[in-house]
Amino acid sequence: MTYKLIKDPMSGVVDSVEYSDSTNLIRIIPFAEGNSDYQTYLAWVAEGNTPEAADDTLTWDDIRATRDGILQSTD
Repeated sequence: MTYKLIKDPMSGVVDSVEYSDSTNLIRIIPFAEGNSDYQTYLAWVAEGNTPEAADDTLTWDDIRATRDGILQSTD
């Protein structure tokens, strides 16, 4: 399992994290205290783990690729 920080393409602020596992499941997890996936991520970080850095050159193609991956994982 891996986590990678994601910057909002409009503001440039890191506001979510991408989760992926060995089954190629991809989830975009918003930084929202009430989100159980976000709480799992925070526990993972508290154990001493570090997510991959956010891309500084996020493009619309990157966003579309992420979206397509999410859609494929839900088919």
